[in-house]
Amino acid sequence: MTGDDLIQSIRRAPLPDAPTSVRLVLRAQQGDQAALNELLSRYEDRLRRIVRIKLSAELGRFEDAADIVQETLLVVARKIGEFKFRSPAGFLRWMSAIAESQIRAARPRQFAQKRARRRERPLGIPGVGEDSSEAKNQYLGHDPGPATLAWKKEIRELM
Repeated sequence: MTGDDLIQSIRRAPLPDAPTSVRLVLRAQQGDQAALNELLSRYEDRLRRIVRIKLSAELGRFEDAADIVQETLLVVARKIGEFKFRSPAGFLRWMSAIAESQIRAARPRQFAQKRARRRERPLGIPGVGEDSSEAKNQYLGHDPGPATLAWKKEIRELM
């Protein structure tokens, strides 16, 4: 993404008109799928801008704004019945809160200890990454045949 793309992606755009949004929300809450689709498409661009701004530079390297937006739209679609209009910008604020929750949920996935390179250890499978024929024989219970040696060689090369 170039600097111009980023500026274009966060440029302010007018909010969709509130009366139409209210009607679409009410219809969507009654199960009208077309109204839900139209409602989400009306706010998707604005939501994408919000997500791009909120993603930190560190997390942004790992998480794509489009993924967060898509996850947010799925949650919004599932929880549309819980939304209550309180202001013209209320729907966008609600979507933004859900997006923030999705961003917070992405952080542990990216920075969990299990992903730390310094904690990675060899698998410890005899014959894979080891040269000890004693360990191989102990693991297999006998001397390996040519097929087993070829299989292990392939695994070592893949790893």
